[in-house]
Amino acid sequence: GLFTADVNGTIRRYSPMNECGDGHVNGAIWWGCTGIFHGHRYTISSLALISSPNLMPALTPSSGPDKHSGKIGTMLLSSSNDGSIRIWDAFDMRIKARLAHLSDEKKSTLQRVHLREIELNEKKPSQDKYPSPSLANVALDGFVGVTSLVSLGNGNLMAAGTTDGAVRLWNVATGLYEGAYNVGKSVQ
Repeated sequence: GLFTADVNGTIRRYSPMNECGDGHVNGAIWWGCTGIFHGHRYTISSLALISSPNLMPALTPSSGPDKHSGKIGTMLLSSSNDGSIRIWDAFDMRIKARLAHLSDEKKSTLQRVHLREIELNEKKPSQDKYPSPSLANVALDGFVGVTSLVSLGNGNLMAAGTTDGAVRLWNVATGLYEGAYNVGKSVQ
């Protein structure tokens, strides 16, 4: 899949709609939007994918450990300059696991929501001072923003670089804060 983000805080997942250009003279692969993720108010500053067998219990908690053997789970990490970080089920494993047990009527009500929500600021930027989501690519006075995300430790840890000069670490599967390192200036 291919993930994109826009200035309004929306993430879109695209997947190939045909195999290796089958049926097209020029062999083009057609991509279609297969998922929309809402959860950020401002421009998304970073996206990262984490794939690891360690993520399967968080993605399919109702399944027993024996069902996770050999499977790799994938989570999407997203961040914004307003200090928000979201952890998503990148390929809808939680939804697919629940679909098997639901009626067709209830299947249509399932929505894509983030698995974890991390906020670096106690309060959100004022819409009066920062009315436009596209302004989030500039520093928001008095707020810690996230500039970059990366996965560490075989997908177990997430590191976030922030505008206050820190690199903060979290356990991705549990959402637990692991600590921070101060480097003294904004981390890119």
